[in-house]
Amino acid sequence: MEPGTITYAQSAGIQTSTIGLVVKIDVEKMTVEFSETGKFSRGKPVKLYCKSDIAFLNVTAHVLEISKLPSHETVEFQIIQTEEMEDIRASFRVSVAGAVINATIGEEQNCPIIDISSNGVGVFTSKKHSINDAIPMSVEFANEEFAGIARVCNITAERKHGFRCGLEVLRSESRLISGLNKISSSVQREQLRRIAERRT
Repeated sequence: MEPGTITYAQSAGIQTSTIGLVVKIDVEKMTVEFSETGKFSRGKPVKLYCKSDIAFLNVTAHVLEISKLPSHETVEFQIIQTEEMEDIRASFRVSVAGAVINATIGEEQNCPIIDISSNGVGVFTSKKHSINDAIPMSVEFANEEFAGIARVCNITAERKHGFRCGLEVLRSESRLISGLNKISSSVQREQLRRIAERRT
């Protein structure tokens, strides 16, 4: 792993990952720049997922220092442990903050998507679904509609938004999985573009 590596950071107890760019790294520490701010706290454990030249890496770290600027922040991490993984794409959900993307969940339309991975989404719904329910879902993106069946993995009551629902798309739903990958890639490219603009 080297400066310029894309990484996904996930604080303990938080489902959503935040995309960043490694700006400095040595054996014990790494510094990452993030376009989203306020996601980390000093001393808190964090999981960092990234791809080196030869493997996917799962890095366990603690937050040492946070340098906040109006549009972004840089975070210095103490590296505790590094492990190789087969693949990281389904290991994290990427925040879609700043993008307005809604889904239809069952009969409920305009459910805001909170985060997205290669095989699932987190959404706000007004209905309390049950764990393991199989629910039709669809999402429109770039003038295309992607639809299929997803399974409820978790559901949590929210004060302002009804319920936060985590959905995993069934493996057989290749059309919907393809759509989620398109959306995820687009969101990540936009977040990285904002980081790159600040560095030029």
